[in-house]
Amino acid sequence: MAVHLYGRAMDRLENTLMFAGMVLLVAMVISIITGVSLRFFIGSGSGFAEPISKFFLVQITFYGTALCYRRSEHLRVSLLNDWLEGTKLRVLEIFQHLLVMVFAICLVRYGIDLVDRTWFQRYPEITWLRVGLVYTAVPAAGALVALFSLEKLLGMFVSSEEVCDAQL
Repeated sequence: MAVHLYGRAMDRLENTLMFAGMVLLVAMVISIITGVSLRFFIGSGSGFAEPISKFFLVQITFYGTALCYRRSEHLRVSLLNDWLEGTKLRVLEIFQHLLVMVFAICLVRYGIDLVDRTWFQRYPEITWLRVGLVYTAVPAAGALVALFSLEKLLGMFVSSEEVCDAQL
């Protein structure tokens, strides 16, 4: 039952990430179009378009990575997965998800250091935007990937009967 509730929470989180990604993408496109239009029609570009676009791009990249991992739509090498069957395949998949979780925890740990080191730096064009704010996506996406990895690991240990009972 708890695994089912955790899965539903991850579904909601996935939907939130999808919506946020769409909003960020639209905002990035508007920012770029604004910068190009001002440069073309007025002859001088806006100072905010490039740093804001970079901000949106970093956010989209890291949160999109977490989303792709949840949906298993990421780039992966599945050579060993194709060769193995049964228990050996299951052990390999558990190892793969644990390895992803370790990497995600490293993203959180070192992402926090990156945010700390860059927090007081500011963009010259936009003094209110801290460079560290741009990099908050690194530890946040690492935490999301760790949560999604935990979901995948828990799903591997729950029998299909328990999942069916929880859905009733």
